[in-house]
Parts: sequence; structure tokens; C-alpha cells
Amino acid sequence: MNKFIFGFATCTVGFGGGFANADNSLPNQPALLSALAGSNFELSYEADYNVFKQRAKGGFVAATTDANDHRLGLHFRPDGLPYFAVEFSFLQTDTEDDTAPIGFAQGDRLKSQSYSMRALTELELSDWTVMPSVELGFDDYQFERRDLLTASTAFSDTTGWHVTTDVEVYTTFPLANNLWLSPSFKLEHTYTYARAFNEAGAGFSNLSIGPISDHRVQSQIGMTVFSTVMTGGGSSVSPFATAKWLHNFITDPVNVSAGLVAGGPRQNTAFLVGPDRDGILLNGGVFVETGGGAEVYLAYEGEFFDTSTSHSVSSYLKIPF
Repeated sequence: MNKFIFGFATCTVGFGGGFANADNSLPNQPALLSALAGSNFELSYEADYNVFKQRAKGGFVAATTDANDHRLGLHFRPDGLPYFAVEFSFLQTDTEDDTAPIGFAQGDRLKSQSYSMRALTELELSDWTVMPSVELGFDDYQFERRDLLTASTAFSDTTGWHVTTDVEVYTTFPLANNLWLSPSFKLEHTYTYARAFNEAGAGFSNLSIGPISDHRVQSQIGMTVFSTVMTGGGSSVSPFATAKWLHNFITDPVNVSAGLVAGGPRQNTAFLVGPDRDGILLNGGVFVETGGGAEVYLAYEGEFFDTSTSHSVSSYLKIPF
């Protein structure tokens, strides 16, 4: 198996800022409840489809991943408090090796389902906006390994969880009439854990895989250019384009302890391919805001590394209440 899907990230371009108390004080409980009761509430839905191509690398064969991500968001803008949101997502992935071993019609395969919750907020610091977030998710995995010794397929499954924390900083300034530039920096850390599991279906070749524990850290530096055209009735259309440099600080493959279910010695082996060090992200689309406050966008995003490419399309709808 060439790629093990631990998570799926989408790039969302936002136009707007947060809210803060003038004196940065923490409101007491009655004031907080009052602010929430009088807050502006918005509901959003985002759908993403992604195709990831991993070329052969470090002893792993080429593989293709299809992913579908659905995200429901609850957004609050309480009076006198920063904007915050809670998102619930469901992600499905299907990864299969591009070439099958001799005697098999398909290559190794991995399917996963992830159920996640993400909390985020926006803080205004002078001309800059700081947006921290944290995500907790629970993951299910199903493996299929083609075994040449027994000419059979070994099946296995396991569960796990992941935690992602990130902080993004950005600002916006005008370039020309109805044209703006928004530089940004983002730092993201993801920790993923999957429980130990045993294969079945391949007889004496069934493997016993130890727990999987993985840390990844990525930075993103880039700029977004966008233009806003008023279309009447308070509505606007904003085409945008983004370019970012992606840097992965940890590129080692994921190693696990593996041995036969029947017993015997175990050894550490490379189980999952690691990411490339540096890549480019390109994102573009159109953002529409109606006079009633509803927001819609359609976007394309591509990530380009030395040994992998990713293409995704996304749609987004947010409705105020």
C-alpha cells in the first residue's frame, strides 16, 4: 500500500474579520449568555472531491486516492465577542495501488472513514487576523493486501483517532480599484494514532501490525489576490486566486513493528510512504455574497510535489439566520 490516508485538508478563502471587546476583557457568564442569545448565527455546508496521485517512491508502488469530504458548520458572531465556529465533517477515502501483483486483478487497497469536529475562532490584532483551530477525529480503516506466497488476499481493519491544531495569520490591503492582496502564513501539526491489528484470510502469511503513531508538521506561506464587483442589491462577486509554498518538516516514512500472526520474530518496517519536503498549492475560484448575507463559492485546488499531485474541487454555501 502506497499511501495511508490520515486526513484531508481543504483550502478555504475567507473575506471578513472577527469581533473583539474594546478592552479585551472576558465577559462574565450572564453577559456571555446575553451576547450569544443576540448573536448572528450562520449555517454552512461544504463538499469536496479530491483525487491524489502518488508516484512510485522509496520502494512503494504508485497509488491513487479518491476522497469525498462533507462538512457542516455552525458560525456565531456574538455581540462584543470574537467570531467562532464549530464544524462537523465526514470523510471517505479509497486508496488503491496502480499496479496489481502477478496473479491478482487489483493492487493493495485501503479504505477509511473519518468523523471529525473542528473548533475555530478569529482574533483581530491591529491590521492582522489570527485564526487558530483544533480538530479531533475518529477513524475507521479497512485493508486488503495481496499475498503472493498464498495467492490470496489478507483482510484487516482497525480504528484510531487524530488531532490537528493549526494557526493562520493573514492581512489584506488594496492593490488598485476593486483589487486586493492578502498574504498569509499557516502552521499545522497533526498527530494520528491507529490501534494494532491482525490480518485474516492469508493463512500462515497473515501479518500482525503494531500500533501506528505519526506526527506531521507543515507550514504554508502564500498570497491571495481577489477582486470584488458589486452586482446590485447589496450582492457582490469576488473571483480569487491563491498561490502558496508548502513545506513538510517531517518526511520520514511511517515505521511499524510487524510480524506473523502465528508468531516468531518481529521487525520494524516502513509501512507508509512519507510526504515530499516542498510543494506548491494553487487555488482559484469565485466567491458570491448576496444582499441577504448568504455566501456561495466554487473553487479548484491543486497541490504539486516532486512525487505526488492532488486535484480537488469544492463547493460551499453559508446561510445567515
